[in-house]
Amino acid sequence: MLLAASIMGAIAVALAWPVPVLLSRAKWPSRFPALAMVAWQAVGLIGGITMIGAGLTFGAWPFVNRSLQSNVWLVPLSHFALAFSVFLGLHLVLTLVMTWFRISRKRVRHRNLLALLSEPSDIAPNALVIPHDSPVAYCVPGSSRSLTVLSRGLISTLSSNEIAAVVAHERAHLTQRHDLLILAFESWHRSLPWLPTARLARTAVSELMEMLADDAALREVSRTDLLRALAATIQYSDGQISPEDDDAARLERSVAGHPNSAERDDAGMPQEVVNSRRLTRLLNAA
Repeated sequence: MLLAASIMGAIAVALAWPVPVLLSRAKWPSRFPALAMVAWQAVGLIGGITMIGAGLTFGAWPFVNRSLQSNVWLVPLSHFALAFSVFLGLHLVLTLVMTWFRISRKRVRHRNLLALLSEPSDIAPNALVIPHDSPVAYCVPGSSRSLTVLSRGLISTLSSNEIAAVVAHERAHLTQRHDLLILAFESWHRSLPWLPTARLARTAVSELMEMLADDAALREVSRTDLLRALAATIQYSDGQISPEDDDAARLERSVAGHPNSAERDDAGMPQEVVNSRRLTRLLNAA
């Protein structure tokens, strides 16, 4: 059992630091985002299982081999390992439940805000239009009814083909259930914020979700329309209101129904991640 605990411990350490660092610096994820997404999920799942399993296996060692129970050093150490593993497992589960509850509550509040300020649109199924002059779009996942939210500024700025590209991108987030990935990796980060793999995974997964949504959109619309739509919305991304803006400016955007980055993060909504790697793969797309 000591060998099994040592192997699981070594795997847990590898998945906690060197593997996620190498994966976050690799170039191939932009070419194979689906495979990279599976890799990050495997890192998180296997890392958590081996981290807990190593402690449980080592802690159970004296109980399996009773001749070791007379060891004055091993027995207290094994008890500590058992207690730590049980605590870690409960901590991860509790954090997942609390994260789900917080995200659900934020979504309900945002849906209520949209019900007051938005109006239905026939642009897409379950689409709403908010009175916002900037070209913005996002989706609100839901168990029974998911929403695609567009601003009046976006509808007036983009062409019909570009609007279709935006809708296809947001619909991909919903159909591929990216909200569940956000829940899992946000919970992981909140439970172990000091762990490098949790921080790197959350950032990488956000980027990969946008790439997967781009790929799904490109199966319905042209690359040119998607790029033009993306270019039109970049300047109105989360940087539109800076940390130095006063509370009145923040309240104005909140009342208009357009959540900022922190609000979308709290509500478990996919965030628009625009960087050179994403733009480059779109420009080079066949």
